[in-house]
Amino acid sequence: MSWNQFALASAGGASLSSRVAAVSRIDGTMEVFFVGGNGSVQDRYWYEGGSWQAFELAPAGSASTHTGIAAVSRIPGSMELWFVGGDAAVRDHFWYDTASKNFDRDVTTDIAIGGSAHVVMYQDGFFSFSTHAHDSGFDNIDYTITAAVMTPDGTVFTFQHSGHTEGTVAGLPFGTPDRNDDFMFVGNNPQITAKWDGILNGTFRASLDATDTLAAGVTRALGDLVKAIVAAAGKAAADAVVLGS
Repeated sequence: MSWNQFALASAGGASLSSRVAAVSRIDGTMEVFFVGGNGSVQDRYWYEGGSWQAFELAPAGSASTHTGIAAVSRIPGSMELWFVGGDAAVRDHFWYDTASKNFDRDVTTDIAIGGSAHVVMYQDGFFSFSTHAHDSGFDNIDYTITAAVMTPDGTVFTFQHSGHTEGTVAGLPFGTPDRNDDFMFVGNNPQITAKWDGILNGTFRASLDATDTLAAGVTRALGDLVKAIVAAAGKAAADAVVLGS
């Protein structure tokens, strides 16, 4: 595989005397900061599944064009940026994600596999879906983890991942089985923004199905989970089902 290239800013867009800072606060996203030629502070960000976007974090004259810039993301919902201002003061710009909703659920089966499902939904439409599965038995197992978030008005957002774990048999006679399987997907769905108030009060369910015929299991698992979350809310049917991943 060869390196590819493109310009995040046009010629003259960045100061020749300033550095670039970059962070990746969650899987599937990157953010780059630099001082513009006019002393502004520029932000370029990318989310998996989309293209690079740009905005001005601080206006012209805010930063010295002869200084460095530093950034850190200490937790997934936080970013902090430091730079020297035109008046030689050290400036701090910070961002905390106050518009998100987290859903978590452990999932089990009656065979030797278990795991968890984690969904984070953001008011701007982005979401992340992550799963963990662990095989504690002898056999290799194909599995499907399905998750659903239902708003009070009956809109259901669904998420699904199918994977494979190894049991003791995979390590015979001298190897080590890969008992864990971790997955994460980041995407964007404008329906999240449209249904945000309902999502804040949403109901979350998740299930784990192990199956020999994976394709059939995927279809059954998704349908069964939607029926279960609707039934638990006392509704006759979902008003809408929105596929997440």
